[in-house]
Amino acid sequence: MRDIINHVDRTDDRDFASQPNSPVLEPEKSKEMLALMQGDWSVSKYFEMIKLYAIVLDKDLDSIDVKVKFISGLSPDNEKRVEEFGFKKPLKEIVKYLVRDPTLSTEIQKYKVGELKQGNESVREFYQKLERLRKLSGLDEEDLRKKLFCGLSPTNQDEVKSWGMYLPLDELIERLGTLEQLSE
Repeated sequence: MRDIINHVDRTDDRDFASQPNSPVLEPEKSKEMLALMQGDWSVSKYFEMIKLYAIVLDKDLDSIDVKVKFISGLSPDNEKRVEEFGFKKPLKEIVKYLVRDPTLSTEIQKYKVGELKQGNESVREFYQKLERLRKLSGLDEEDLRKKLFCGLSPTNQDEVKSWGMYLPLDELIERLGTLEQLSE
């Protein structure tokens, strides 16, 4: 890229600084890049700087070096949220997660420890919320089954026990939804 800029900028071929391989415009690859820190920037703005950093180093956004640089430069709160979300995910997913509402992080944590309850939600709404959180947390479908059962109302838990615990999830949700409609 620097050679392209140099080539376009050649106004006088005799000018040493405007030659394509000019040491004046060549990047100094032996020097470390300055530490990038989020500081007062939004996550989106900070990510833009990290993308430029990756371009300069000719690295992929998901290379270990770039991800480490990004995560280590985040604000302490955002670094903690990334730790909860998971380091192994692609950098763009991590950024998308950070840009979302911070209360989502709390919901995912509650999902992981099984603290979410059905409350006034319909079984279908409760299931859909748990399914979304399961995907975000990277846990498997068997974990979802356990969290769903533990979070159901006591009446619904009794129904599930009477049908057998290992009905397919879609059938289980359908049956419980039908019972809810009949009781209204």
